[in-house]
Amino acid sequence: MMAGLFFYLFLNLILYSAPYNDLLLKGWSIKSCLFAIIGYHIAIWYTWRICLLTDYQHKNKAMEHELAAWQQIVPQLYQDAVHDGLTGLFNRQHALEVLASLFNQGIPFLLCFVDLDCLKQMNDVYGHTEGDRYLRTVSDQLRHMFRRNQDMLFRYGGDEFLCLIRGLPMDEVERRLADVNERLARQEGEGFLLPISVSYGVADSRLFSGAAQLIAEADKKMYEQKQRKRNDRNKGLWKGTRG
Repeated sequence: MMAGLFFYLFLNLILYSAPYNDLLLKGWSIKSCLFAIIGYHIAIWYTWRICLLTDYQHKNKAMEHELAAWQQIVPQLYQDAVHDGLTGLFNRQHALEVLASLFNQGIPFLLCFVDLDCLKQMNDVYGHTEGDRYLRTVSDQLRHMFRRNQDMLFRYGGDEFLCLIRGLPMDEVERRLADVNERLARQEGEGFLLPISVSYGVADSRLFSGAAQLIAEADKKMYEQKQRKRNDRNKGLWKGTRG
């Protein structure tokens, strides 16, 4: 296109430089030269726009690749955001979100507050590696005792767990937690040098208006059980098998 315009301009300049004085021919040559110059600028502008379009296409492809990479990363980021790295259970933030959602929907459930007995002593005497093994062992036993697709387990704090159960009566939930302690007692023969067990409290969501009150009640019941264990231990009655 550029070559054609230059050739057209060249021909008209030759006509314009002719020795005879023909105003019509001269005027036509000037018009043709202007047309060629304008065409030249249009061609430059069009080429620039094509270059920009090509650049945008490359940028769009780069963005598509970046978006595809993020689409692969985001699910893993979400998993990391809602799970505890040590036990693999859901974390505290996700627990609060789920509890708030269930209260907003008016869905009844039972909440268990579970606390490890003597974790501090385990950490102080045998180190945090052994304490972490204690935490993982408890989380594994809780997974074993509760239903994979119906119940939810959370690591609420350092040595605290929440169990969210639907469709089971309270006595059945407490029986399962007592079975957790029996199974933990058998773990003492598998490398644990101190008795391991959990204390727990169970509360019914239908008796409370919000998650904070429900957690506080379950925590209170757990602490009462832990205190009874301390008293029995001091009297030499508790052997760490049942709550």
